[in-house]
Amino acid sequence: MKEKDSDSDSEKDSDMAKLIDKKPHQINNNNNNKEEKKELIKEEKIKENNESKEVENEKENKDENKKEELLKKKKFFSYDKIGNTYIFLVDKNNNPLITIGPHWIMFLICFLFVTAGFLFLFIYYFKFLNNFLLIPGILIYLIFCYTYIYILVTDPGIPKKINDDIANKTKNKYIYCIICKNWVTIESKTRHCSQCNVCVEGQDHHCSWTSKCIGKNNLYHFYFLISWLIVIIIYYTVAFLIAHENWYKYKKTHKKRLNNS
Repeated sequence: MKEKDSDSDSEKDSDMAKLIDKKPHQINNNNNNKEEKKELIKEEKIKENNESKEVENEKENKDENKKEELLKKKKFFSYDKIGNTYIFLVDKNNNPLITIGPHWIMFLICFLFVTAGFLFLFIYYFKFLNNFLLIPGILIYLIFCYTYIYILVTDPGIPKKINDDIANKTKNKYIYCIICKNWVTIESKTRHCSQCNVCVEGQDHHCSWTSKCIGKNNLYHFYFLISWLIVIIIYYTVAFLIAHENWYKYKKTHKKRLNNS
């Protein structure tokens, strides 16, 4: 009997030791043991609730991150208007990627006029053009399209917004534009265009045929476009005269054949 009592006592001691390991403090009697168990169960439930809350918070954070990414994508494809200039795409640093000026109809007229001339030459006189005229003509037209569309799309030099604190620290470097409500640097030779209704850094002039101002970002492309238009005019007149002469000769020979037959 004594051995059995000793075994039961050892089991109780082991149970008490386990409870003491879970929460280290002294347990005096059976009532305290029950209360301790209840407290441990409560603590476990609290831990489970905290873990579930942490999981929910992680899910919420992930959802918020996804929303932020979607907002960034929307900002990238956002539409904005600065003055009379339209902005359709923006990069990560909020620099405009596609800007179209107010006179985009003038651009379309000029572009369609040049395209119609080349199509008329390549379709109507296609049989009477040599490879020496046909291949260079296609290259000239493609280069013209790239340059002209590049000027249409690029930012001419619209300055970024500058904080008042930065401008006030170095007043000698900045001038305030009342219309744009923005500070612009003196060194950039910025001017306000009344047609675009926006400031442009290094503004040379406003060109309605390109729909926008010519500034620091598209000035050299504009010079290249002007010189390339001269090449187009020379090519078009020479190719048209040669093709028309070949067409006229072909027409004469065709009439003679019909008369002889």
